[in-house]
Amino acid sequence: MIVVSDTSSINYLTLMGLHELLPALFGEVVIPPTVARELAAGATIHPAIGATLKSEWLLVRNLVGTGLPEDAPQLPRRADCSTHRPADRGFGISRQSKDHQQRAQVRRRIDP
Repeated sequence: MIVVSDTSSINYLTLMGLHELLPALFGEVVIPPTVARELAAGATIHPAIGATLKSEWLLVRNLVGTGLPEDAPQLPRRADCSTHRPADRGFGISRQSKDHQQRAQVRRRIDP
């Protein structure tokens, strides 16, 4: 079986110290060059990602012509996020968190 991974899977498993699950489950994992570049950029902040990137079980392969996702039509480089609130993109504090904070402040005033 060929297993192709994206950046997030390898990145977060590495940061949690669980990156060895991938070779234990699948033997070898293939990543496209784009994913390798993204991981290399993350390695400047987290050296463990760089060590994972050099692992023998992680194979960088061009997926063009294989029918796998990288062969799909390319999406625009940057998605239009104008219709999303900042919380939808994972930035800032969500509305629910703000409401929770406001209720907590009111409770502190009422129940000192």
